[in-house]
Amino acid sequence: MGANMFGLLLKSLFFLLVSGFCAFGLIYLGGLSGSLTLTLNDKELRFSIILAICVLVAILLLVLFCFGLFNLGTSLVWFISGEETVISRYFIKSRKAKGEKALLRAFILFYEGNTADALVQSERAKYLLKNDPLSLLINAQIAQRSGKSKLVLVNFKKLLENKDTRSVALTGIISEKIKIGEYESALELTKKSVELSPKNISNIETLFNLQLLEKDWDGARETLKAKKKYGKMDRLQHMRQDANLLFLKAKDRRSQGLTKEALDLTLSAVRQHPSFVAALVFLTELELMSGSKKRVEKLLQKGWSLFPHPDIAKAFAELVDNESAKDRQTRFKALTNIKSTSIHIRILEAELFLANRDFEAAKKLIAKLVKDDPDNYVLTLMAASEQGLGANSSVVREWLTKAVYAPKSFAWICKSCGFQTEWVCICSECDSFDSMEWRRPPFYSDQNENRVQIPIILEDDKSNDVDTNVTIVGSISDDKLEKGLKGSTSEKKPNNDTVKQARQIN
Repeated sequence: MGANMFGLLLKSLFFLLVSGFCAFGLIYLGGLSGSLTLTLNDKELRFSIILAICVLVAILLLVLFCFGLFNLGTSLVWFISGEETVISRYFIKSRKAKGEKALLRAFILFYEGNTADALVQSERAKYLLKNDPLSLLINAQIAQRSGKSKLVLVNFKKLLENKDTRSVALTGIISEKIKIGEYESALELTKKSVELSPKNISNIETLFNLQLLEKDWDGARETLKAKKKYGKMDRLQHMRQDANLLFLKAKDRRSQGLTKEALDLTLSAVRQHPSFVAALVFLTELELMSGSKKRVEKLLQKGWSLFPHPDIAKAFAELVDNESAKDRQTRFKALTNIKSTSIHIRILEAELFLANRDFEAAKKLIAKLVKDDPDNYVLTLMAASEQGLGANSSVVREWLTKAVYAPKSFAWICKSCGFQTEWVCICSECDSFDSMEWRRPPFYSDQNENRVQIPIILEDDKSNDVDTNVTIVGSISDDKLEKGLKGSTSEKKPNNDTVKQARQIN
């Protein structure tokens, strides 16, 4: 406020000084004696000095006015012919100001959620600014929110013409192509985008995801190398993800009937990532088909030593057919004798004791697990061992009730979205790659509501003293559960309440 007042005072003072100077000059000139004589054709014209000065000033102003008219006329001619002139610059400036105002208005409306009016204002801004890159980009974003795919593609295609905006235009077109389901076209465009910006990790990620979607496993492996080179990916992560891609390719080859190629690819995946559970299980299936067991047996033992997982134990059990529970317990010492603090090794030992009907040894081992790291799986084991030892139904029911409210047993869970499922390379819920981790879930999986998860199957066998058909860590039906619990003791038979409580577990 003070600065404005000071500026106004200075202007007033300057105006007074100039006015005083002009008045003084006029008075001075008026007081001068003499005249100015102009002779034309022997005629003399006399002027006073002040009048002569006024005439000269008037002539000067007339010349300046004529010069201005000439420039104006010339500018009009150039303006009509399309040349840049003062007039055209004025209109351009005015048009630009209106366009920027419309663009600002579009921004405000867009963030207020009024996409319809924002789209109208952005269209007007685009027209006034003559497809300025910023106006095209904003119009494309608003059109995306409005669901106008054609308009989005038109804007991004115009941005392709500008070298500076070519990369963002390609990204926008790719995004829209993916949105409308044109994945093949999006894949080709993404390859071009990566060629333009080979170090852009976002483009590389998009290309990788599209290759996964199109099942281009070889292309995805090449892109994975670029991810490692330009992104933050360590060597172990790269090897694990590359093994996943080899496994996916092997599954494809198996579905096409190319068993030998599938076997070679799975072997490569396992050698690259020795604790790859799904690949080890698949390799076991393929090796059993070809009649080879020694190689996969060593690989299963190595995988178990690195990552004790129930599925590896299942695969190891499948290597020998019609094996008695006692023989299986002996053979499984290769897995149970390793030095590890993993709960799954102790669980496997307990399962083997239960399968061999050594309920006392099983209970002793399970009691340690109940004390150290109880979950619903371990507590269900305890219920089975108590049932085998001949405990009454109330004791068994008590353990099963504890199991219902105990922490959940381990499961494959997507670390990106928390979805609980069987192990998959690509999460079916959020499409994340290599996102499964083996941990305890915070809730029960919906798809397991109608399944009974119990760690042992004690099936009725043909003989009374051996179990010829033992499944390690399996999912069993209600009939099998009743048979198993019945077979565990001749005195007790589980009532329906016991079966129903067991059915709630996992």
